[in-house]
Amino acid sequence: MNKFIITSRQNPKFKLLKRLTTKKGRSKEGLFLAEGKKFLQLPSVDRFYLEGLEFDGTPLSKELFLEISALDNSEGVISLFSFDYCNLDEMPDRVVILDGVQNPNNLGSIARNMKAFGFKGLILTKKCCDPFGPKSVRASMGAVMDLKICRIGDENLVELSEKYRLFAADSNSTSNNLESLSIEGNIGLIFGNESNGISEKFLAISDSIKIDTDIDSLNVAVASGILLYILYNK
Repeated sequence: MNKFIITSRQNPKFKLLKRLTTKKGRSKEGLFLAEGKKFLQLPSVDRFYLEGLEFDGTPLSKELFLEISALDNSEGVISLFSFDYCNLDEMPDRVVILDGVQNPNNLGSIARNMKAFGFKGLILTKKCCDPFGPKSVRASMGAVMDLKICRIGDENLVELSEKYRLFAADSNSTSNNLESLSIEGNIGLIFGNESNGISEKFLAISDSIKIDTDIDSLNVAVASGILLYILYNK
């Protein structure tokens, strides 16, 4: 059976897809796009694909599909998923806190590390990039869908410090090595901005920890993988 191919930019479904290419649109609609065949096995809100291919969903003309696609070599299928942010009191006992991480590839890789090492909650400051943007979703291999995610502001810092024992991954630290610490209870592991590191307001409410290395600093996603692995084995 031939399916109706969307060819008009005035089509309501295409207009929705177009809105979801922006952070503002995703936030307003509570939906995001995930591109590629690896997302086909997940239950989606809707699905769109390049005309001439055959998937469940609605075909788009080549011109319109390329307008939505975020990939140079797309597999020709885009799925829609819903999302919602959690409140701080809904977060699990082990969380990662990102303080101004702005590179979506780093955020996505950290989410993937978290899934691998059993951390279920991701807390983001307001200056962090969008966890449901196309680069974050792709870098996470879909792991952002499996995490509870919360956004916080300065007004939440007291509650955060009361709920979790906080550890700041600080390359300038001369204090604790995580492997030597006794880790119990609710844990929050903080990673900072790629250029400026962790802000003073977070350092003031956390214990600084370091990774023993011969270089001054590690990529934030690499550092998260090392520290999450150590905690996973403690």
